[in-house]
Amino acid sequence: MPAHAHARMEPADHEPVGEVLSTRTQRIWLRRDGIVQTANYDSQQGEGGGIVPIDLACAKENVAAVIAVSAGKRRPVYVDQQVSLPLTSEAQQHYASDEMARATTAVGILADSWIGRLLGNFVLRYKKGGVPTRLFQTEAEAVHWLKGYLQP
Repeated sequence: MPAHAHARMEPADHEPVGEVLSTRTQRIWLRRDGIVQTANYDSQQGEGGGIVPIDLACAKENVAAVIAVSAGKRRPVYVDQQVSLPLTSEAQQHYASDEMARATTAVGILADSWIGRLLGNFVLRYKKGGVPTRLFQTEAEAVHWLKGYLQP
């Protein structure tokens, strides 16, 4: 039996409980299974059609939204990187900050494309301490791992 065979999800697990928050770069919500999910918008284009990276202001806004939907509880976070946006070094540092670590128990990143894995590995290389963080090729594998970090 393949290792991922036991990593099935209930269809409603990903559905939001409460409000879906929208920032400039992401949608963020608390899932029925207790995991916070973030998903980048399909495009983040600036003037001239160039892609706008997630900068420090965007990262702060995204972390604040994670904290808001978590309702005062540390939770695992599932990051859907199917749409990969570049991160500035300041944004990367903020995502690895104590503020993010105080809000989360673990971070599972869906990086199902080569660019997603490249960006994810870059972030992981410079991540300091904090919470356990891993890259996954499927949502089911990420969620299965993250469920081990749910707190009662």
